[in-house]
Amino acid sequence: MLALTLALSLSATALPAETARPVPRKAPAKSAQVARPAAKPAGKAPAGKSGAASAKTAAPALTGQERLSAEAEYRLLQAELQIAKGDKPYLVFLWEPIPQIVVKLKGTVVAVYPLRLEDGPGELRRFREEFRGPQRRVVRGLAQKYLYTARDQTPDSVLTIVGGVLNLDPREMQRDIPGWFELKWQDDLVLELRADVEGQPMPGVDLKIVKLQQTLRRPFGETRLRVRLGRRDALTIYRLARIGMPVLSPL
Repeated sequence: MLALTLALSLSATALPAETARPVPRKAPAKSAQVARPAAKPAGKAPAGKSGAASAKTAAPALTGQERLSAEAEYRLLQAELQIAKGDKPYLVFLWEPIPQIVVKLKGTVVAVYPLRLEDGPGELRRFREEFRGPQRRVVRGLAQKYLYTARDQTPDSVLTIVGGVLNLDPREMQRDIPGWFELKWQDDLVLELRADVEGQPMPGVDLKIVKLQQTLRRPFGETRLRVRLGRRDALTIYRLARIGMPVLSPL
């Protein structure tokens, strides 16, 4: 019995008391992170806005009338570029804001002559329409010219200068002042010009017959525009006019 008691005593002293093990701490729960939108690549427009921006910068489409006007202007420019390569003067009709005949040489304006209409705006519109015709011409060659009345001309220094610029014989520029003459193109298209002078009928011209012929031709499709201009202007245009001379007119 003593031995058993001694053995239990020894065992109690040999084995240390078991210490409490610390409970491992759990890592604190990570707070939920709010998802952030991905960064947009630099330089790229947001989807759906690039088309709108392009639409704002794009040129507006031309209307039908604007397209026709642009084409007409281009055709007139191309025709004049070809004519200006020559060494002879040519004429250009300008209808707005007031009717004018412009004399040009190699693309340079030499003189501008205002026209005073003796007919109404309806006749002017008809003349323009007939000049271009169904083919939408911008240039015609002069077919004929007729002189009905004229007056003796005294020497004029201004006409001498103009004649020199246009390479015209000064003696031609100092001849009779045309009082009434016509420029005529194919398709019975006539520009009747009268100067501010009282001229005498040219030899062999019967003015009554001329007026009767004009009256008879009108119902058969002749298109005539009557204008008046200064005596110097009339003389220059008449002397310049030659058969086949190019005459331009905007559509």
